[in-house]
Amino acid sequence: MVVPDSPPMEEVNLERYGFVGISRAYEEIQKSVSQVVRYRLSPVLITGETGTGKDLLAYIIHVLLHGEKAPFVTIDLASMRPETMEVELFGSVKGAFTDAITRNGLLKSANDGTAFLNEIGTLPLDTQKRFLRLIESGKYRKLGSNQDHTFSGFFIIATNEDLEAMVSEGRFRKDLYFRIARHRIHIPPLRERQEDIPVIARYHLQRITEKFGNPVRIKDEKVFEPLKDYPWPGNVRELILTLERVIVLVEGNELTREHLQRVLNIESSIRQRLEQPSYQTRLRNIVEECVSEVQGNLLEASQKLGLSVPVIEQILAGEKLSESSTGPVSINHGFLIVDLNRVPLSQLRETIAQEIVRLVGNKKEAARILGISYPTLWRILKGKKESSG
Repeated sequence: MVVPDSPPMEEVNLERYGFVGISRAYEEIQKSVSQVVRYRLSPVLITGETGTGKDLLAYIIHVLLHGEKAPFVTIDLASMRPETMEVELFGSVKGAFTDAITRNGLLKSANDGTAFLNEIGTLPLDTQKRFLRLIESGKYRKLGSNQDHTFSGFFIIATNEDLEAMVSEGRFRKDLYFRIARHRIHIPPLRERQEDIPVIARYHLQRITEKFGNPVRIKDEKVFEPLKDYPWPGNVRELILTLERVIVLVEGNELTREHLQRVLNIESSIRQRLEQPSYQTRLRNIVEECVSEVQGNLLEASQKLGLSVPVIEQILAGEKLSESSTGPVSINHGFLIVDLNRVPLSQLRETIAQEIVRLVGNKKEAARILGISYPTLWRILKGKKESSG
């Protein structure tokens, strides 16, 4: 018997719904969505960093499967308390626990549509077992009930976590992982598909200008080039917010590279400041390293650091200290703070050098902060006078 070839699979048009791109990765996403829709696959797992568009892609798949009128229920697992998660998902009957009432869960609302479970990695292990049964059998029970209920919808699941690592660490069930990862769509971060950035920017720029009633003209596609050099840790979500800031800066109706670059410089500056460890974090790292070197002997660590044992205990416990409690010299918001009441003038130079080395944990960095050469710092720490010649 000759089996006729299957007709070629028609790819869905994601651009119609605002999910745009031109990269190879984008084409793979489009093919995967087409397969899900053609074969009505469920569950579907969407992975990707925060801000990549997992929720938008989930809704597009839902619309392509069921249409816009069918229920699409977003279940944000990360915002639920572990102790009430099962009640919210499956529902409960009166008497199941103290003050329990008979109620339907969110899954009931998604019947004949789609249940979109966001951040599946936050699902507790006990609930994972019940969820696995639901996926495999289509049946679930309300909390406190022996009666089975049927779920007649589709599951789309999303996460920004490394589920494979969570399985290895025993934080996610292996059987559940293999069951939900059978049909997987990965959305790479923007930094890995730079060719998509101008396309995404142009699409959202048009929507933003319509919203603000401030149409802008783009003279040259190269205007978007600065966007490719930015890492976009917040991905598409951050890109959209950045474009909204840019529109405010545009004078007239023409968008230039300078407009984009000005906002990106501000974004980079803010990001660098946020990524810098705080004074307390740097101090705790130094203390922890020293305590580790002396194998937990706090008295010896106290002598090496010049800090009292109670202060070391406070730092290790994560308690916030006033900078004056850790030494006569500190760094606060880039300024050098010296408590002259605690430093004799005759020892001022040596004390400042010693304290800066202690705070930053690196002599070369300390020399840079002090604005002196490394050999000069070395002589100061040794208590030697600099030669006047």
